[in-house]
Amino acid sequence: MNALLKVYFNEQHIANLWLEDKYYNFQYLTQDTQPISLSLPVRVEPYIRDYAKPYFANLLPEGETRTLVEARLGISRGDDFELLKRIGGDCAGAITLFPEDQVPFVTAGYSALSNSELITMIRELPQAPLCAGRSKSIRLSLPGAQNKTTLFIKDGVYYLPENGAASSHILKVPITNIAGITDTVQNETFVMMLAKEVGLNVPNVEMVQIGAVPVFVIERYDRYFDANRHLRRILQEDFCQLLMLEPTMKYQNTGGVGLIDCIQKIREHSSDITTDTEQLLKWVAYNVLVGNADAHVKNLSMIWSSKGIRLAPFYDILSTKVYGGHDDAFAMSIGREYNIDRLTRTNWKQLAEFLDINIKLIDKINSCLVDTIVPTVNKVLDVFESKYGTNVTVEKMVRDIGSRTNLLVK
Repeated sequence: MNALLKVYFNEQHIANLWLEDKYYNFQYLTQDTQPISLSLPVRVEPYIRDYAKPYFANLLPEGETRTLVEARLGISRGDDFELLKRIGGDCAGAITLFPEDQVPFVTAGYSALSNSELITMIRELPQAPLCAGRSKSIRLSLPGAQNKTTLFIKDGVYYLPENGAASSHILKVPITNIAGITDTVQNETFVMMLAKEVGLNVPNVEMVQIGAVPVFVIERYDRYFDANRHLRRILQEDFCQLLMLEPTMKYQNTGGVGLIDCIQKIREHSSDITTDTEQLLKWVAYNVLVGNADAHVKNLSMIWSSKGIRLAPFYDILSTKVYGGHDDAFAMSIGREYNIDRLTRTNWKQLAEFLDINIKLIDKINSCLVDTIVPTVNKVLDVFESKYGTNVTVEKMVRDIGSRTNLLVK
């Protein structure tokens, strides 16, 4: 056993993850414990030879964000284990990881940021995502490729979680390193506001101006306050973790999995299969209307609660089509079609057949969404503009939504 990380569920040490002959090995400490994943049920024997590796790899940042974090922390490219060791103290869901010689949570707490500190932190996020390298007591990790961080926010004050303390919000700054991509904060804020108004289960969001930077702020749905007002974590896992796939397999159009696999997991595990199936189908239709071609399986999760396991609230929804000139391929096919603009009723029939769902249900969901979104989109635009001002990207998105309704109902 060459290196070991302790795996915690909230503040309870429940398992160990270690490297042996360069393989990832994972084992629960007792049989009377909470499984960290539906794909890693509690058992006596360890999970050996990288079986559990995809679960943990999916806790980490991706793309350029990961590259920047690795560079700032002096970690070799692609070293998941060392990255988990350095930033696994506040992840998606209820699982955290700490080095063997560290005793977390004893000194857990929050460090209030002054206004100038907050402005500096936000300004530097593109170079230091997840506050990497800021302090050894700050260990934050989130999947995804955008520049973001997590903070605890209370009464308008922003705090850095330290030594295992949980964050309450995720903050994203604009994407500025891709030619032609602008206003991503305004884009995601509007699309998520509209999603809530048309009946999708999404967290509360807002746009906040911090210094000269517009920031997208979203409440973490995987957190709650207990009876003592202590912020606690809720277990959740994305569909790559559920399916034990590396994060590179999140796109069906490049060899990953699709909606058939997602529906199957809902049928296997959800405590309300009907509602969760309808929400998933509505999410698919909504992504078509807003032009979100980046709706992949890591943007879907299951969440645990005392009432059972359910499809988690949706996140990371924004319009990619509004920018034009970029990949038109949908992350997951609808029937046999990947291109949103070429969708026909035949593709929706194919989807119903592949998912073993009556086409009448898809027709009903699509029609209801169109009937709802047409009068709602301008109302949400009015609210958005009253709070945040006019924005040309958002205005174009509104026009585009109106032109795509025929892709859902013909």
